[in-house]
Amino acid sequence: MRARRRGGCFRGVFRYTDLRGKRASERRPPGHELVKIMYAVIRTGGKQYKVAANDVITVEKLPGDAGSVVQFSEVLMVGDAAKHTVGAPLVSGAVVTATVLEQVKGEKVIIFKKRRRHNSRRKTGHRQLGTVLRIGGIYTDGQKPDLTAAAAKPAAKAKAKSAAPKKAAAKKE
Repeated sequence: MRARRRGGCFRGVFRYTDLRGKRASERRPPGHELVKIMYAVIRTGGKQYKVAANDVITVEKLPGDAGSVVQFSEVLMVGDAAKHTVGAPLVSGAVVTATVLEQVKGEKVIIFKKRRRHNSRRKTGHRQLGTVLRIGGIYTDGQKPDLTAAAAKPAAKAKAKSAAPKKAAAKKE
């Protein structure tokens, strides 16, 4: 019996034969260069999140209304493509700011308990509360975040929305 050859399968990084033996930077197609994006690992709600600027994440419920600014001082790691700083346990002088987008409830989790041969059943449900955040910026080396600018952007949008009904009321008259 003959061994069968497998053909047409992808063998790792080297998709094209002319790219073998070249450095990783040379294998990248044109226009796909690495971008140096600063990221941080923060701790909130007993969990750790890797975040970058303008990321939208959902975390455990935090106090605050939509548009308010939240600061995270528990930064475990900060880095970009070239340099990484790992805290022991926290990075000193590092702060991550975020804007609260909304307060949400998670998917419903069903808890069903049954005791066999006792005609005993119990069914309950639970929806975990969470907060949706947009990461504003990552500040290191004692830089102070500008909390007024982050809070002013949602306020400007709210004013624009409230101005629209007034125009509609003026047209009706």
